[in-house]
Order: sequence, then structure tokens, then C-alpha cells
Amino acid sequence: MDGPLALNLQFGIPIPASWSKRKKADALSGVIRPTSRPDIDNYVKAVMDAVNGLAYHDDSQVVSLYAKLVYSESPHVRFEAVSVY
Repeated sequence: MDGPLALNLQFGIPIPASWSKRKKADALSGVIRPTSRPDIDNYVKAVMDAVNGLAYHDDSQVVSLYAKLVYSESPHVRFEAVSVY
């Protein structure tokens, strides 16, 4: 992609196996959000470095960023790059 970009990122973090069913349900519904390490900026940097040269020419093109951590039964990364013309 060329020009200025906005990135939308979502990181699905595994739920600790030791948690109760109620706490797991709260995590999946968004009542409980991940606040442990690694920090969100580490996740963001890893993804931006990984797609540098693939999804865009250089990460300096990113002028807007939205990222969130959520608990998920299936760990994942959702990545969306949108042109900001």
C-alpha cells in the first residue's frame, strides 16, 4: 500500500487455564481485559515490523493506530490497514 495509513489491530490472548468458568466467561464477554505482560506496545511493534515491506512499504506510513487486547479461546491477531487519503 502507498501513502498514509491507519492500522486497526486486535490481539486475542489465551485465557489462563487456572481460571474458574465464571472468570473465563467474564474474560470472553470483555468484562475482564488482559492487563498482564507483554504490554500492548510490544504486540504492536512485533506486527508492524512483521508486515513492514509486505502490507506497506515502510511503517513510517502509519499515521493512525488503534489496538486492543482481548481474551480469546483461539489466540489470534486481526490486522487491517486502511488508506487515509
